[in-house]
Amino acid sequence: MTRDLSNDRLGAKGEARFKELCEDAGLIANKAGRDMMGWDYLVESPLQEDDGLPLDKRTQGPVFRVQIKTIWAREGGRISLSLSACELLAKTTDPALICTFVVNDDLEFLSASVIHIIDDKLARVLKRLRTASVEIDGKGLNEREITFSTEDASEAFKLTGVGLRRRLSEICGSDPREYREKKQKQLSELGYEERGRHELKTTLRVSNQEEIIDFFLGKKPIELLDVHSIDNRFGVSIPTSDITIPEGGRATLQLFPQNHTACRIRIRPAETKGSPAVFKGFVDAVPPEISLDQHTIAFRSELFRIEINEKGRIGFSTIAGAIDSTKMDLESWSHAFRLLRYVGQGSIVVEVKGVSSGAPHHEFRINTPNNQELEDYAAYMENIAAMASWLTDASGVHDLLLTKDAIETAADRIEMAYSQMSDAECEKLSFAYTRSDMSPLPTQQTMILAGRLDIGETHLCFARKLNFTLAVEGSQVVWCETASEAIRLQEFDGTDAKFSAIGSFIMSEVGADGIMEIQPEKAADA
Repeated sequence: MTRDLSNDRLGAKGEARFKELCEDAGLIANKAGRDMMGWDYLVESPLQEDDGLPLDKRTQGPVFRVQIKTIWAREGGRISLSLSACELLAKTTDPALICTFVVNDDLEFLSASVIHIIDDKLARVLKRLRTASVEIDGKGLNEREITFSTEDASEAFKLTGVGLRRRLSEICGSDPREYREKKQKQLSELGYEERGRHELKTTLRVSNQEEIIDFFLGKKPIELLDVHSIDNRFGVSIPTSDITIPEGGRATLQLFPQNHTACRIRIRPAETKGSPAVFKGFVDAVPPEISLDQHTIAFRSELFRIEINEKGRIGFSTIAGAIDSTKMDLESWSHAFRLLRYVGQGSIVVEVKGVSSGAPHHEFRINTPNNQELEDYAAYMENIAAMASWLTDASGVHDLLLTKDAIETAADRIEMAYSQMSDAECEKLSFAYTRSDMSPLPTQQTMILAGRLDIGETHLCFARKLNFTLAVEGSQVVWCETASEAIRLQEFDGTDAKFSAIGSFIMSEVGADGIMEIQPEKAADA
């Protein structure tokens, strides 16, 4: 008689047993009003009363969407769902489960297990939906099935409330939010290869071969005449409207070459001696089938590009806007300004070598326009960058990234700080005044000369100890600097209060008679 039990009655038996287990486990099993949501039960954990937290701090536990399947032992563990129901079950970010009960011909429960729709099981559902999108047999999702088996579940759980609760806890983990984020990511990304997520088919508008070469080198965009975008997932391609050209609109496409082949670029002056300007670069090449008889290879860094074609033509150009917008460390800026200095001299020698063992080596000469103004500016800025590098190294500041504008803005202050803190000869100070009070004066004075330097977002303070000797000629008093010593260079937070505190500490430390602060010159009012 049991063999003739209908599927509905068999399913009702399993649902009743599941609700009983939830009651035993202290879980709340809410029955779906109509079995059209993809799940039979929405299972919740009650808020804990004894966790020691105030009521407003208690958090809601995980929520499970559970489809109940009850099968005969003789059916070999095969479980089928309509694809429409499985889509709704799988696409919720809550844990989605198929709880499977196996019964024998005497209607005795033999085992229970849970198929968790995540990872490879979720991928199986999404792939089945993807293929259904392109099938043209006229069937709806409710007429299609997806099959699992009890082998898709992990180990069976004991047919007790404790067993069920333990299994659900293992599935969700300790952080429901982290689970939902993981599943949302899988819903968005499963089935996409690392590359080739989207495919773009288009027709390009070009007027000559040079435009094509410039496009493949990433120098210039190219106009698109039409665009067809394709979404590739699970090996199934479907046209999309993600990328379209509106009626009367215009679209362009620009390539940004991958940094695959690294090289080292050294540039030195052709007519004079000088240390090379050294840069890390990359090699770009236009495919031979594109460039035909104008096969072009390009060497590029962040700041410039060098192109060579098979006809022997060599071109050198800076990358538009890069020198003004790029952030680099001070050593890199020293090399950049050195490069500009050499370019301004009218002729450079370029040496390019790959970084791998046995890589090819190229060396060639490039003529550039003579530009004395550029050469003078670059020489000055190279010197400023070297001074700033010395100051930051001495103060323990590392990995400082700056724009060219930040270095230019601080240039005068950098020169002043360097002159005070390095061993360079400084002009000795003296000052005189007419004496009105004939009381005795000390013959020696020790003063602290203090200043501050702002480079980008970094703030340095510096101090020099000055010794003065008194000379008196009648009513005329003259203090002359007789010795000096750089005593402090450090980073600070840039506030006036901290600067004053450092000055007071230095005075106390060396027993100075006073402090003189170097004030920055204020710009004249417009």
